[in-house]
Amino acid sequence: MQVNIQGVEHDLQRIDQIDSRQCNNELQLLQQQLQLHKLCFFNWDALAKDAVGQNLIPDDNFENSRES
Repeated sequence: MQVNIQGVEHDLQRIDQIDSRQCNNELQLLQQQLQLHKLCFFNWDALAKDAVGQNLIPDDNFENSRES
């Protein structure tokens, strides 16, 4: 049985190209998510605390119990 090595090499190159594109797409998506995160989550500590809102936080919340 003979195997066409050139065809296999070509297929491997195509797989590598597809894999590289997939990695680049995932990297771009992560960068976009990081940019959105920076836009959405500004300094929440600077905001005034709302007493009613604070009462809605469950007692077993780690952040809430740590401040007590």
